[in-house]
Amino acid sequence: MYLYRISIVCITACIFTLGCGGPSATEIYELERRISANEKKRTDTESTLNALADKTEQATQQLAQISSSSQPVEKRLGEIEQNLADLRTQLESIKLDQAEANETIQTSLLTKMEKRIVELENSLSAQANSIQSEKSPVADRDTANAANAKMDDASEADKESLRMRSNRAKSRGFEITLYSWNVESEGSDPKVVAQQLSDTNRYDVYALCEVLPESIELYATALGDDYRTIASRSGYNDRLQIIYNAKKFELLQRLELNEINFEYRYRSPLVAHLRDKATKQQVMVLNNHLARGRAEVRTKQAEQLVEWARDQTVPIVAVGDYNFDYVFKTRKGNDGFTAMLRDNIWQWVEPVELIDTNWFDNPKNPDGRDDYEGSMLDFAFVAGAATEWKAECRVIVRPGDFPDDEKTSDHRPFELRLSTR
Repeated sequence: MYLYRISIVCITACIFTLGCGGPSATEIYELERRISANEKKRTDTESTLNALADKTEQATQQLAQISSSSQPVEKRLGEIEQNLADLRTQLESIKLDQAEANETIQTSLLTKMEKRIVELENSLSAQANSIQSEKSPVADRDTANAANAKMDDASEADKESLRMRSNRAKSRGFEITLYSWNVESEGSDPKVVAQQLSDTNRYDVYALCEVLPESIELYATALGDDYRTIASRSGYNDRLQIIYNAKKFELLQRLELNEINFEYRYRSPLVAHLRDKATKQQVMVLNNHLARGRAEVRTKQAEQLVEWARDQTVPIVAVGDYNFDYVFKTRKGNDGFTAMLRDNIWQWVEPVELIDTNWFDNPKNPDGRDDYEGSMLDFAFVAGAATEWKAECRVIVRPGDFPDDEKTSDHRPFELRLSTR
């Protein structure tokens, strides 16, 4: 590969020399230097990934030994969780370096490593649930004796803590509330939007579209100290942002699906892989803002979202502005909507009442009326095990929200409530 690139440089130099006087020796040297640096970066990345693979296998072995260890349960789980968190940090760092260099090297290995770590995280969650259930009262005497035997090494404090946590989780079940809103980045006042967010009843997760980069922190802080945030790197002035309650959830993984971003000219879907601290239930929250101007790109994005969701093992909740132009009278959307529901991988959580979610009055010929009355652009979908959960979606209407003005968004937010009970 290196010799091939050197050949390209030499050929290029010859062409310039013959056609337009040629580059200077300094310019040729600079090209060679940059190629050498890039090759070194490739080698270093491969070495780092190999080391990461070794650490992942060590984590696998530790996980396999977790049940037989004599250490207290919470300490064992904590060590594995810390190891997985370290792996995640290293993997994200490698991916960030790769993205900043606009490189595609080792992409398949990165993907494989990412899936492996997700598998480990799922195994850890299952192991934790198994251990906790072993510590809950059971009717069967033999099972109870076996469970008690495994608990002998744990302290009484460990036992009681795990019993209480397990019983609380079982009695409550898993619940998550989400608030999705396109805040119209360059058509609203961020301070007004931040105040509107602050005025909401608190939700577990907020998924925002069309966020100005400089407004990311403003919106997160508007919700208080309990919340943490992630945001997309793509989208220019129309970023995606997910804000989650860190008291309830821990962030296992942040993903930006750049493969579902045509020529990196649109917005890559943003994923927050969360785990409920009480129940240990995992969920992927996917925030989307699909293409508007080009129908074929939007449809392709929907098809890619189907294929992505098909390969996941964790329940998925997807919200955002999909630009699917769903018309209430015909109960039909555009081709992107049809593609999104293909093969029943995704299920649409239809609002309890169909209400317009977007106001548009053509500025070239304004008449004070909504040009797309009786339609919606903003949607909630679920996939995987989340399709079995109880779900309720409602469009939120504020007094005087439509038509919007220069300080308010041209979209209405919606809330989504999900539970396993």
